[in-house]
Amino acid sequence: MDRTRTGIKSTDTKNSGEGKPSPYVSIRNFLLPFLGGFFMGIANLIPGVSGGTVALMIGIFEKLVNSLANLSFKNVLSLLSGGSFIEKIKRYGFDFLMFLAVGALFSIVFGSKPVSFLLENYPILTMIFFSGLIIGSLPIIFSDVTKKSKLLYAFLGFVFVLIMKLLENNYQNVDGSNGNLFFLALSGALAMCAMVLPGVSGAFVLVLFGQYERIINAINNFEYKILIIFGAGALVGIVLFSKILKFAFLRHKDAILSFFLGTMIAAAIFLPKGGILIFLTSYKNFSIFSLGFLISLIFSIYELKKKHMKVGGD
Repeated sequence: MDRTRTGIKSTDTKNSGEGKPSPYVSIRNFLLPFLGGFFMGIANLIPGVSGGTVALMIGIFEKLVNSLANLSFKNVLSLLSGGSFIEKIKRYGFDFLMFLAVGALFSIVFGSKPVSFLLENYPILTMIFFSGLIIGSLPIIFSDVTKKSKLLYAFLGFVFVLIMKLLENNYQNVDGSNGNLFFLALSGALAMCAMVLPGVSGAFVLVLFGQYERIINAINNFEYKILIIFGAGALVGIVLFSKILKFAFLRHKDAILSFFLGTMIAAAIFLPKGGILIFLTSYKNFSIFSLGFLISLIFSIYELKKKHMKVGGD
């Protein structure tokens, strides 16, 4: 079974071609996580779209989970002990996380204004385009599920997102501006966990706990105390959650992927206001949906061909 696309197998030991991690960073090893971080950051700026969806679409989800799961005091302290610092960075996948973080930072700096412009002036077309991107990526996710009997879990994933959408549409936001600091950290942890899950919006979790406006105001006014506590909670939450996901992938990979397949289908359907079928209401909507679909589908076909060539070569 080929697991290299989604990141189960680390390529660190193959960079030099002689079984040892290369001390140098190849363009591909930098570019993939950088672009992944950039597009994940863009996705998190879109209401209803999660960074996890993008990570799964471009095949870095499991690599992301594995690298985050390696974040521990023991591993961080080991970087300061004897041995090659670069080799340890690459072994734990910390280089991947650093390049991903740089890409995410670039998306915030250079992508927030264009995304805000699109959402303010072309909200429906923007959502339709992202729906097309998600739908076009489904074949490659489907191909990663080796035990097709596990596809029943896709229904559970679909229902999960449906319930989240129903809550989002009917929930009245509460005022959490004066909430205690522990609650703020907990909100950060849960929101970050939601951002990793494909099809789930981390912003909704903040709305659910009444922390969305508080965090936005803290960012705009640079209230560092709130941001540090929120960030600490987010870091702890994502590390612990990634360890759970890593364990789940090792034991129940096909079931987890099938569940995520369902969450992505639901996300694509419910992302545009009025549902995905709104792309049929006009030629412009259909064209934008088709553009997103074709871009993603071409990438999926390329990945499938590369996967089949690798399997044939093995």
